[in-house]
Amino acid sequence: MATDAKFSISNLLLSRYDSPGFCPRDTYQIRTRSWVHHQILPEMVTLTFDTPLLNAPGTKVNSIVVTDPMRMKASTANSVVSGASISNVLNPPMLMDGIYHVSFRIVSNDGHPVTGDFIFHVDHNLNEASTGPTTTAAPHSGSMILSSDLTGEGITDEIGSDSGYAIGKFLAKFDTSEFCAKIRTRNLNNVLAIHIHPTNTNTFTVKDEILLPVDLDAINSSDYVCKKVDGKSLDFVAQQPGNYVVMLHTEDFPKGAVGGVLVFEQKQDDGHSGTPLATLLRLWPLAPLVALGLLVALLRSKRIPCRRA
Repeated sequence: MATDAKFSISNLLLSRYDSPGFCPRDTYQIRTRSWVHHQILPEMVTLTFDTPLLNAPGTKVNSIVVTDPMRMKASTANSVVSGASISNVLNPPMLMDGIYHVSFRIVSNDGHPVTGDFIFHVDHNLNEASTGPTTTAAPHSGSMILSSDLTGEGITDEIGSDSGYAIGKFLAKFDTSEFCAKIRTRNLNNVLAIHIHPTNTNTFTVKDEILLPVDLDAINSSDYVCKKVDGKSLDFVAQQPGNYVVMLHTEDFPKGAVGGVLVFEQKQDDGHSGTPLATLLRLWPLAPLVALGLLVALLRSKRIPCRRA
C-alpha cells in the first residue's frame, strides 16, 4: 500500500549502558526521538535497527506493544521480524486523538536484549484550524447496509493471498455512530486486524491510514459485531463507499492478505427500509389482528338497537 501513513523509525542506534556496577554487555538502550506527531493513526509501526535481529520462528523474543490514550492495547499479538526490522499491525479498540505509547523488546543476532519505549501523538486537526472535538455525530439518521468481496487481488500494491477469500456484510448506524460487521472467511488463518482504508482515486492505490477499525469478533459471526467509531469517518463512507477498501491483515500477510471495495446495498431509515414493499412485509405478521379489528368495527357500526313494545 501507499506509505504516506505508515509509521516507521529507521536506523535506531544501539548504545551500551556504562554506569558503574552495570555489565555493559547485558543491556542496550535506544536513542531515538521521543515525540512524533501524526494527523492519522498509521496501520503499522515499524522499527529498523542498525544490526539484524534474532529471528526465532515460534517464539516471541521480539515484540512491539502499542497502547492508546486510554491505555488500551492497540497492537496485535504477533510482531513480524525481517532482517533488521520489526513491525506490528495495529488493531485499536477505537480511533482517537491523543498520546500513543510504544514499548519494544528485541534481541540482536549476537544475543543481546534491547528494550526501549517512546510516544507519538495523533491529532486529526494537525495543520488545520481547531474546530473542537474530532468525534461528531454523522449528519444522517437510520442506517446503511454495505458489502464487500475480499480476495488477494484486492491487495493492489502488495502480494496478497492467492487462496484466501472473504465475504463481508457491514451495517453503518448513523444515530449511534457505530460500524458493524460480520465476515465469512476461507483459507485465512491468524487474522491480526481488519481495517477500512481510503483509496487514492488518482493512483488507484490504497492508503495506509486506518479510517475505521473492525472488531475481530466479526470473523465468521452470524450476527453483526458493532464498534463505536468517529461520526465524520462514518459519514465519509456513507457518501462514497466505493472509495474505501476493506482489508484483512494476517500473520502470513501483515501488509494485507485480502481486500475488497465497499459496495452500497441498501439505505434504511430509523433502522428499517423505507420502501413500501418492505414496510408491508414487515407488518404482515400483524395482518390477522388488523383484520379482526376491522371486522369488530364493522359489526359495531351496523348494530341495530332493540325496540321495546
